[in-house]
Amino acid sequence: MEKTTTTILVVYASDYGSTEKMALAAVEGINSVPGGIAAVKKAEEVTAEDMTASDGVLIGSPVHMGSMDWRVKKMIDTVCSGLWMQDKMNGKVVGAEVLALTKRHAVHVTRAAAALKDQALFAA
Repeated sequence: MEKTTTTILVVYASDYGSTEKMALAAVEGINSVPGGIAAVKKAEEVTAEDMTASDGVLIGSPVHMGSMDWRVKKMIDTVCSGLWMQDKMNGKVVGAEVLALTKRHAVHVTRAAAALKDQALFAA
């Protein structure tokens, strides 16, 4: 029987609530698509089971000094790396969103997005 639902795990870290708002908007969008099911977790709450149970992962992070949030990096290093080593993330779609609140942070957003992309490709 063909699978009729797609579960996307939305993972985020947020300091002042802006990245959380983006994550919750993504959850709303995912759930609005027929067959779309969103699960949402803070980065520090994500488990290996959460990752393997999903069909895809969307990671949201604020920008700190041109890089992703430390909680997102820790989740990638501690949860995703073991799954990657066991080939348990193969075939999963991974996306990333980063957020900076001022124009002067545009370069930092670009760098953080590239870092998340590289980490996500490594983990997937």
